[in-house]
Amino acid sequence: MPAPDNLVARAAKLIAVAAYPKDRELADGGAAHHFFNAMMAQMFRAAKASQRIDQLPSWVSDIKIQQMRNRIRAGSHRLHFRLVSYLTILDAETISVEHDHLADNIIPGFTVRQSEDFRSVSISLRIPLEAVPNEWKGEPRLRPDRRRAEEFPPADPGCLSPSLKAAILRHRKPFHASSGDPDTVYTNIYNRHVRPTFPVVHIMSVLHDAMRAATKPGEREVIDIIPRLLFDPRWAESAPKKIADRSAMAVRGLRGLGIPFCECRLVDISQTGRC
Repeated sequence: MPAPDNLVARAAKLIAVAAYPKDRELADGGAAHHFFNAMMAQMFRAAKASQRIDQLPSWVSDIKIQQMRNRIRAGSHRLHFRLVSYLTILDAETISVEHDHLADNIIPGFTVRQSEDFRSVSISLRIPLEAVPNEWKGEPRLRPDRRRAEEFPPADPGCLSPSLKAAILRHRKPFHASSGDPDTVYTNIYNRHVRPTFPVVHIMSVLHDAMRAATKPGEREVIDIIPRLLFDPRWAESAPKKIADRSAMAVRGLRGLGIPFCECRLVDISQTGRC
């Protein structure tokens, strides 16, 4: 049996549910169950290696080390696509809100643009030219950077389509789909990764916050994010309340993109057992 309910187990459960949210995956013996057990087994083995416990529980010993590693690797791979899907949805929602503002003759004071791979962000501020000090007007850092024109679309919200399809194609590289017919690429990404993320958007919102907090300054890529979230699981203490609070917002965001979705389709953490 898995460890009794504690913050580590809760953190592992949230990660497993986010990675494998389908009913058959959440069922006893499903992929989420195996991923959860593998993460907990890894934590027990780490505790024994550091002499924090004397011996492993029998259920941990029953899981072969290679099997444990394979399941964690598969779950991490799935979590990557879940995260990229969530960020893509979030980016589409941001552009959609900007377009709504423009439709109401509200010009945004600033715009935020994610790079194609989500590794960097461009923020453009709108200020009257006369408000710019004369000594700044010749500064190279204030001139348009033509080298980044492809990486960062122009600041005008009207230049980007607010549709989810446009966002998926804009961020196709992190989905490992840098080439191919656009319609085919979109359909594959949407069906395989993005649509299955809808029921756990509220969970991914909280997980994303935890991931950002666990990322060290200057890091562009984190390859051990799951161990970090498990070794310091304090974020999981308030996670259930945050997830509940963000449920309605998640539904509103999806509906704003034209996706018919209701709160009843969101995964209820309290009903998923221990995976």
